[in-house]
Amino acid sequence: MIDDWKALMILVDSHCHLGFPEYASDLEAVKTRARQAGVKFLISVGTDLAQSEKNVGLAGGDEAIWAAVGIHPHEADKIQKDFDWSLSRLEELAKRPKVVAIGETGLDYYKGYSSPQNQEVLFLAQIKLALKLNKPLVLHIRDAYSDVLEILEKDFLPLAKTNHPGVAHSFGAGLKYAQRLIEWGFFIGINGIITFPNTGALLEVVEKTPLERLLIETDAPFLAPEPFRGRRNEPAFLVEVAKRIAQIKKLSVEEVAQITTQNARALFDF
Repeated sequence: MIDDWKALMILVDSHCHLGFPEYASDLEAVKTRARQAGVKFLISVGTDLAQSEKNVGLAGGDEAIWAAVGIHPHEADKIQKDFDWSLSRLEELAKRPKVVAIGETGLDYYKGYSSPQNQEVLFLAQIKLALKLNKPLVLHIRDAYSDVLEILEKDFLPLAKTNHPGVAHSFGAGLKYAQRLIEWGFFIGINGIITFPNTGALLEVVEKTPLERLLIETDAPFLAPEPFRGRRNEPAFLVEVAKRIAQIKKLSVEEVAQITTQNARALFDF
């Protein structure tokens, strides 16, 4: 049963993957549950060309959905033989209506699915596209914060024409990295990890980062928050992230919803 107060809130799931096969059989029901939980807007984020194209289609058919198009660092080795074509196609998609960001893009040294060199080439190409189209970046960073920040400082920020250059999605580093990104105008994306029993440095990041610099997300179908951990994640569960942030910052859930929604609108311009 949906609580009455949820109907009064407007939440934005700033990072989910509605085109993933986990939702192939019940996407309409997933979207309905999101609306009932107060999640009125969803940013469906690309991880490769196929998913980016699917997101563009989803956004075109639903006023609540907006799209980000990008190629995940895990895909960097796979696209080398068709690199120029892939980036040309990505640019075509990025120019479609309701595409609000480039990503997710960045560096991921944890899994090692693609070489660091190829990841960097792909990241720089998407930075160039974001600058060309004046769209924010949705950053994926894992075990690579120093390198990503170095690239941003050298190759992105001097040419960026906005006060809100992007978001560090599913933030997973310490406060010093968060503060540096915030100084540059980036938002910090917080998801269900903040509800887990052992959140490590992330708790300090949420405590000390102004609410005006936070976005909330699910990363659905991944990282379901407590009390849904272990299940398929979905946008309706975003409420649990908002509730946990409210507890940490000693604010009302409604205030967290209001400010993070304002943040998402400022970044994605919808």
